[in-house]
Amino acid sequence: MVRTRERERSRAACLLLTAALAGCGPAGPSLDAVARVDGMEVSYADFARYVEAETDSPASTLEGPVLSRLLDQYLNERLLARLALERGLVEPRAGHRQVLSALLASAPSEEPERSEVLARYQERRGELTLPDRVRLRQVLTESRERAEAAAAELTAGADFADVARRYSEDPSAPYGGIQGELAREDLPEDFAELIFGLEPGEVSPIVEADYGYHVFLVTERLPGRVLPFEEAEPALAEALREERTKGWLADLVAEARSRYTVRVYERNLPFDYEGVYASSEL
Repeated sequence: MVRTRERERSRAACLLLTAALAGCGPAGPSLDAVARVDGMEVSYADFARYVEAETDSPASTLEGPVLSRLLDQYLNERLLARLALERGLVEPRAGHRQVLSALLASAPSEEPERSEVLARYQERRGELTLPDRVRLRQVLTESRERAEAAAAELTAGADFADVARRYSEDPSAPYGGIQGELAREDLPEDFAELIFGLEPGEVSPIVEADYGYHVFLVTERLPGRVLPFEEAEPALAEALREERTKGWLADLVAEARSRYTVRVYERNLPFDYEGVYASSEL
């Protein structure tokens, strides 16, 4: 932390003396340059704007390891932009999203074979399980009086969906209070025990919460099960496609790093840089 403050003071002093001195330290990069990518300087101001756009936080509030990862990410994106420009895929001032879209559009299109997806399913079959679930409806009201009126009708045998449409103030009211299929982990801890203790067709007592009063109905209990291949196949195929895309982009970054020079000027950074380009400082 002390070292970081010293770096910040040193960097600030350098910037204040820029008008009077030819430089601060050895001749080379400008004082605001934190890196050079293929001969083009990268300013700290540009990097700071990138950090804020990525994290919604000013760079000055983040720790060195986080900033190091973000600087590596930023430099990798600059390399990809340089490669895309050289290949004629983008205009010189294209933004990162345009660069990424252009590169992905040029990626080889190779769908995973069904046998590959099946092999992945066999590898991860133990993870592809659905827990015990319930199909649930609810009435949610802001006042206890309204909840009691709804509960009285339900006790008298009224249809839960009809009561929910008339009494519930939840967005699900027009649909009869349907909450869908829910596992224990999908529910607030205080509700899970109560709801999973209900039998199908059983209505709960009124449950008070910070935001209103609930009445629940379990319409069906669904035991846990392993997903069959047919259900898991679309998600597994998409995961394989994403893995291939990430691998292809990583190969592009490696190619760009072999083609273009990247140097990080650690002395101009207000944090201790620990990234992959650390050994490249002049």
